[in-house]
Amino acid sequence: MGVHHHIRITVGADEGKTRALRGDSTGGSAALMAALLAAGLYRMASCLLGAKSPQANPGTNTSSLDKPPRPLTPEERAFLERLHGGRSFEGVKVDEGFLFDSWVGGVVRSDKEINVEGGFSLKSEEDQLALLAHESTHIVQRQLGTLDNFRGAFAHAWAWLTGTSLYAIPADFKGSFFDLNFEQQAVVVENAARIKLGTDLNRYGAALGKLRVLQLYKEYLETVRPR
Repeated sequence: MGVHHHIRITVGADEGKTRALRGDSTGGSAALMAALLAAGLYRMASCLLGAKSPQANPGTNTSSLDKPPRPLTPEERAFLERLHGGRSFEGVKVDEGFLFDSWVGGVVRSDKEINVEGGFSLKSEEDQLALLAHESTHIVQRQLGTLDNFRGAFAHAWAWLTGTSLYAIPADFKGSFFDLNFEQQAVVVENAARIKLGTDLNRYGAALGKLRVLQLYKEYLETVRPR
């Protein structure tokens, strides 16, 4: 079965016009599709390589705030370990200041480091913990063998290219936690964290509602708790 993806692009900064391109277009559109694919692959490679924020000093392992990666604080680690059913986050570090601050809040490229957007330390405590909840879910997924750098980066590049969302969960979703993709799973855990913190759900969690978030989160806990 052929699937035709529609991508909207801006044509001319002054004109402010847009065109819709079909995945089966030919001629000039094929060249444009190739350019978009190249941009998506560049995006994927940047995630894999871990390019730093432009403010960082070239060739150094410092963030946009000129700080080296830091260990999770005792409070952060305790919260995440409770959230993930007692799994250990010993040795996990947080590195602030990532290249695509404008389109990604955090990236996980190993089991031991969470890269977060510039300005992370300026967020409220609840928002910091919610972001760490989301990204730490990817660490657990890596430990379980359901996620790796290539699969994650390729999925994001393809979603960007096709104009789809990896995060949105239909309000009438009837499946199990493990029917969700890796970002949707992290959305559930992040919103469970928000419920525990007494703060508002994000827009993806709000679409599901607190009860459904907690139902899906319970399924997650039953699987990931250390035996």
